[in-house]
Amino acid sequence: YIKGIVDPKPTEKPVYTEDQLKKSPKAVVDKVAYNIGKVERGQKVTYKFNIKNTGKTPLLLTSGKSACGCITHKLDKENILPGKTGVLEVTYAPVMDGKNSDVLTLITNDLNNPKTQLTLQAEVVESLTNQTPLKEDKTNIPFGK
Repeated sequence: YIKGIVDPKPTEKPVYTEDQLKKSPKAVVDKVAYNIGKVERGQKVTYKFNIKNTGKTPLLLTSGKSACGCITHKLDKENILPGKTGVLEVTYAPVMDGKNSDVLTLITNDLNNPKTQLTLQAEVVESLTNQTPLKEDKTNIPFGK
């Protein structure tokens, strides 16, 4: 099973002036990876990432891409003003049993770093409440009597 994002053939990378780069918004995410732990098969988990704009102009989230289709996202603001923080709500629904690691790539108007990757990890199990079919009997077994 191979996952990936097919991006269009790269065009020539734009060249920005030093002044444009200085005035650019700057996306700073509080956490770039989150390990959810164990989740039940079919369960969706939501996590909120804080994105701060430490740049000079409004930060825009232009798109978000995931190779698995198991990640959705919603930003609480259309744009994040300089010095302000926005909340990106990410919903993760891993589909394969066992350990999962998936990446959400955010595309912004940050000229210095237009792509930010957020990694979500989870271990999918059949059930969080099922007990093992083996039961331990607490009574003493009389060996050697």
